[in-house]
Amino acid sequence: MKRIALICWVFFVSCTETSEDIFFALHNDTDKAIELRAFESKGGKLLDVINILPFSQHQQKQTIGFSDTQSRAFYSEFGVDSVRVIFDMSKVTVYTGYNNQSINLEIIYGDNREYRITNEDFSKGMECNNNCR
Repeated sequence: MKRIALICWVFFVSCTETSEDIFFALHNDTDKAIELRAFESKGGKLLDVINILPFSQHQQKQTIGFSDTQSRAFYSEFGVDSVRVIFDMSKVTVYTGYNNQSINLEIIYGDNREYRITNEDFSKGMECNNNCR
C-alpha cells in the first residue's frame, strides 16, 4: 500500500505545473536606431513593435511553464513567424521562419536567449526610403 501511495505521489509531483522566469535580450550593435516589427503570417497581423537605440539592448522577461507550446522569446505575443528589422527608416531586412526565405530562426524564436543585430544585418537590408513599415 505504501508503495502505491509513493508511486502516486511521485507521479503527481512530476506532473504539476511549474513556471520559470526567463530573460531574452536583443542587442543593437550598430550605430543605427532600430525598429523591429514582428508579424504573424496568417493575415499579416502585426504582433509587436520594439525600438532599440544604437549600441543598446531590449530585454524581455517571459514566464515559461509546463503547458507552454511556443515561446514568445523577445516578443509580447505568441505566433511571430516573420520580423522586419528597420534601420533608421532607410533600410529594412526581413527574416521569416517559413518558405526558405531569409530564414533566421534565432531572431524569431530566441533559441539562445539573445540575438545581436549587427552591421551584417544592415548590409543585407534593402533601401526603403522612409517607406519601411
